[in-house]
Amino acid sequence: MNNETKNNDSDDRRVVQKHSFLTNCHIALAITGSIASVESVKLIRELRRFGAHVQVYLSKNAAKFISPLSLEWASISIPITASTGKAEHIFSDDLLLVAPATLDSVAKAATAISDDHVSTLISSALGVKFQQSLTLEKTLGKDKLGQQAKAGNSFYTAKACLAPPILFAPAMHSSLANNPFFQEHKRKLEACGVLFLSPLLSESKAKIPDAEELAWHVCHAYALSQKNSLQGKKVFINAGSVPSKIDDVRRLSNFASAQTGIDLAYQAYARGAKPCLLLPWDKKRDSRFPFESVGFRNFEDFAQKTLSLIAKKQPDLGIFTAAVSDYKIARPKKGKPSSKQGLHDMKFLPTEKIVQAVRQKFPSLAMATFKLVSGLTLEETRKQAEKLCLDNGYEFVIANRLEDVQKAKLAAEQVTAVSMQIPRYVASKASKTQSTGQVTNNAQLAEKIYSSLAKTSKTSDNP
Repeated sequence: MNNETKNNDSDDRRVVQKHSFLTNCHIALAITGSIASVESVKLIRELRRFGAHVQVYLSKNAAKFISPLSLEWASISIPITASTGKAEHIFSDDLLLVAPATLDSVAKAATAISDDHVSTLISSALGVKFQQSLTLEKTLGKDKLGQQAKAGNSFYTAKACLAPPILFAPAMHSSLANNPFFQEHKRKLEACGVLFLSPLLSESKAKIPDAEELAWHVCHAYALSQKNSLQGKKVFINAGSVPSKIDDVRRLSNFASAQTGIDLAYQAYARGAKPCLLLPWDKKRDSRFPFESVGFRNFEDFAQKTLSLIAKKQPDLGIFTAAVSDYKIARPKKGKPSSKQGLHDMKFLPTEKIVQAVRQKFPSLAMATFKLVSGLTLEETRKQAEKLCLDNGYEFVIANRLEDVQKAKLAAEQVTAVSMQIPRYVASKASKTQSTGQVTNNAQLAEKIYSSLAKTSKTSDNP
């Protein structure tokens, strides 16, 4: 059933689509009997904002917490609350999301107990996935599967990439989450390719992630099942302001919000890639990302972690958005000297160019670098970006002018809830340093970078 309404502002059920990763994706949402089911309306509408069609399967116990009427409003489809002659319990959608997943629903799924429409739906989806895994086993053979396991690419992970994706978002008291039988059932289901999403641990409870985080996880799982071009690709991204130490309190730094790097990491994850995001420690501390993130505190920490993470992760692409301080203090002071002393006795030294160090140490790494310029015309900016691409062998150089950034900030401050539109010039080695055009937002930039990743990066095994 198409559960999207026409673009009519007068329709109270309408949502504004902000991403297209789940366009034409039909999701079966199984809601089981947890107090966390009250968050289902937010989740359904968020999935719709990503382009999904959502069909709700509401268990009898879940209906004690949230009404079918609320779910019908959110999904624009009538929730299925019982088994009928239409056999709605036979899985036929693109993805199954069990959120919230209770101790009872996990136990039933792991032991094939199918005593209502929700548990039968889950059993049916598992049967479809199992049939796909048998086909995979016949195609690859046990020897090939053994090789994948030794390389850290286990058959269980490969099963998770098979259609249909099945995701469980557990919600229960910590004593239930620590129950040994729950852990055993969880392992059994994971062995069948079920993805369990990490809960938020708070107030002695395992809580489901917020609606937006769940939606990103769904995008990632769906992309994997669709054999997306970024399936199995690894992307390293650094972001944010990189300070140099003046003393134990003060820092010398450029201004940067880290938003571009964060957006590019989300965009990579939604396309099926495995991003690793390196960003300032306070932003990591205050955020919860659905992918791997690592924090840094200063220039030295940033430099060390950039090189070590690339060596460890062996990414297919490195994206370098961080605003690295151009200078450092030769001898940082101890403690917090009085401001009356000034900076007259401090010697400034240029910092190491980390992107150049990366290029020298990892000559085969596909790299996308950023360049902020000032006082140049658009034509001069274009030529500088293309020269950097050519001279250093970068896959992409993304250049923008300070004047454009300042105008975009001013414009964004005038209008509520509007993201900044910054003209960026993109030069690409793949196009022999000819222009791939200008972009004005991070989604457009991600499309340009990631659409060519499969062609420009090394071939990776599927997860």
